[in-house]
Amino acid sequence: MGSNDVAGATRPIDAPVAPAGSRRLDALEINDSIVQGLTVIKYALELGDLELARNRTEQTLAAARRVITDLLTQHLEFEGSGPLEPGSMVRSHPASPGSHQEVGG
Repeated sequence: MGSNDVAGATRPIDAPVAPAGSRRLDALEINDSIVQGLTVIKYALELGDLELARNRTEQTLAAARRVITDLLTQHLEFEGSGPLEPGSMVRSHPASPGSHQEVGG
């Protein structure tokens, strides 16, 4: 007793859980800021409007960075880990352009 094991994720029973409403708002923010931007980029490229595609790519990248930073900051505050510091989010392996990994698989 003392921990829950759900789908391989173990946490103490008394550990706080992020409210469902917060996750819903996070999902809406990702949709509004990132998914819709990517959709505009896709259609701009299909129509040959490279200027719009470039502009929306820059806007969408900035939005994605902002959303990720906000989510990481919320997560660290929720865990009581303190503020997000520069250099604290270093990958164990470098990302490689062109490698497409499926999520969850």
